[in-house]
Amino acid sequence: MNRTPLLDIAEAQTELAAIGLNLFEAFAAADLADSVPDLELSGSWSHLLLVGSTGADLWSAIPSQYFTRSNPVDEYSVDCIENCLGNHLPPGKWSILFPGARAISRSASILPLQKLGAEAGWHHASPLGIGINGTHGLWFAYRAVVAIDADVIASSERRKESESPCLSCETTPCLSHCPADALAVARQPDLNACVKHRTAEQSSCASTCLARLACPVGAAFKYPEQQTAYFYNRSLASAKRWIDNND
Repeated sequence: MNRTPLLDIAEAQTELAAIGLNLFEAFAAADLADSVPDLELSGSWSHLLLVGSTGADLWSAIPSQYFTRSNPVDEYSVDCIENCLGNHLPPGKWSILFPGARAISRSASILPLQKLGAEAGWHHASPLGIGINGTHGLWFAYRAVVAIDADVIASSERRKESESPCLSCETTPCLSHCPADALAVARQPDLNACVKHRTAEQSSCASTCLARLACPVGAAFKYPEQQTAYFYNRSLASAKRWIDNND
């Protein structure tokens, strides 16, 4: 008789946190049917693992040889998760849905990461259009979503934050520090204004985001300058292509 494999969430979480993947949440797939209705998983997966990182821990752990690859952060994250789960579960009992092209959603070919983050208590909406966390502020990222076919031993119940830190912010420094005037509390950011400013010659936001830096929440977890510049320079190339295609 084939026995259902068992995954100890606390053990996996500890192993991944040691290399910088320090946000971790396990969902029973059945529990997501109502809370994340646009998520649809094929196959017999019983649980979904959401993995993220905060601050500089992951960046500091990435070996230098990964930076010769096209997507060093994604590739290192995937390698670490594959090694971890391979030590706990047999082959065929887990599959990495994100990053990659294997994610399935009813509305698109991507996973609703922000909805999963909100369900985990990691994510609230912010004027910048990216998630804000009550502890880590704007300095966290989604690194992987993994489907598993196994029973799990959960370490504790999921903690959901009571409200967004933006709701109690009186000074809104993100708005006043945005040189493109692209942000407002009650609406989505003006991406056209943002992109035009970022791609302008000698832009102050070419390799950073002044509005993001101005947010006081989670200041201790701000990315170091090298990490910030790496990601923003990559997104700047995409922004320039967008401008070229829409002129």
